[in-house]
Order: sequence, then C-alpha cells, then structure tokens
Amino acid sequence: DEAKKKVSLGYKKIEDNPWEIFKSKYNVDDVVKCKVVRIVPFGAFAEIIDGVEWKLVSNNAQFMKMAEYPGSAFKLISNLTLGEGSKADETVSFSYEPFALDGMLDGNGYTVTVYINKSGVSNIGLFTYVADGSSVKNITIDGYIKAKANVGGLAGNIGNADISKGASFENCVNKATITGESSGQRIGGIIGDSYTYTKKVTVTFTNCTNYGKITGRSTWVGGITGVANSTVYITRCANYG
Repeated sequence: DEAKKKVSLGYKKIEDNPWEIFKSKYNVDDVVKCKVVRIVPFGAFAEIIDGVEWKLVSNNAQFMKMAEYPGSAFKLISNLTLGEGSKADETVSFSYEPFALDGMLDGNGYTVTVYINKSGVSNIGLFTYVADGSSVKNITIDGYIKAKANVGGLAGNIGNADISKGASFENCVNKATITGESSGQRIGGIIGDSYTYTKKVTVTFTNCTNYGKITGRSTWVGGITGVANSTVYITRCANYG
C-alpha cells in the first residue's frame, strides 16, 4: 500500500518436493505407468507424478538435444551407439563429440556404447562433465574411450571444477575400455576426476561397478574414479576391470 507505506505479507505451507515424493514412492527396476503430456521436436514428455516430467530419449538425435535442456530430467527408452569403432581393436573410425550433462539422467537399465578418440583433449567421457547438483542412475557404458586427462566412462569430471551442490551416481556400470594418455591425468571407470577441492560438498557413488580395462600413466587411476577426497562416498561399489 503506497499511500500508507505498508507491506502486507502472508505465508503458506511449503509444498513437498515432487522429486522427494518420487524417490520415496518408486524403487529401481519398478515398472511405472506414465502419461505422455506433450510431443515436441525433442521427443516426448512423460509425467509420472504431479510435478515430475521426464524427457524420453530413444535415439542419438534426442540424446544430443539433451544439451539444450539444462536442469531437466531425462530417461532412456532404448540402447544407443554414439560414434563408430571397435572395442576389441581399440580403434575409433568416427569419434562421438561429448557435451556436459546438467540435470537428472535415468538410464532405465539401457546401455550406451560410445567410441571416442580425443588425443590431447581433457574432460572426456559419455559427457565432458556432470554439472553441479546433477545425478545419473541405472545406466551401462560400453565401447572405447581415449583422451588426454580427466577421462571416465560416464564423464571426465564433476562440476567442471566448480562444485557447491555435489552429485550422485547410482547403479552405474562401465564396460568400456578407457585410456588416458598423459601423466597425472585422473582416469576412472565411472568418473575421471571426482575431487571436490576446497568445498565441503558430497559426491556419492552407490552400487556402481566397473568391468572395463582402465589404463593410465600415473597413480591416479581407479575402477570407479581416478581421484577423490574425503567428501566423496563410495558405497557397495566394485571393480572387476
């Protein structure tokens, strides 16, 4: 009220976070009926509960479009192959161009086979990096990945070295062969560099497994991640590579 120079305030109950409702209601491997709410050039949007919409990814073009929708939730509904090459021969005839993941990715039990040869380039994997606050679950990575430093099956690093919210990885499996070229390079089956530097944030790996061959030229090489600090928690994970 400008005349009386008063401001009236009200309050109401904070609505429950729909993502927390989703996590409490559904478990991994549940078969869920959903409603397709709209079709766009990207593909389809499916609503599982009120306030939770997934962008469904069924082909390579839709996968690449994920970069244009930061902060969104994506769900694979098909296996994908990005790039061309031979895992057995460790060769790449056509290299996939990775991008950063910003949001939530549910692999839905599907496999993404990726072929990358980026000699001299760092921060390489299925994604260059997983943005701060993002999460990935229920996905398998296969194929062959070779780059300079910060190399992982899922991503080269977390937060692009600027992380304040953390990240989470659950039921992620790597079967890809991963090779790092330089010394001190941080090579991992899931994430290359998980170090959060000076910020006290949490990064979690839960029920993640590596079966791939991981090769590097330094001591910073690991089945799950190449390097981590005290705020990175690795629980019920295994390395068979």
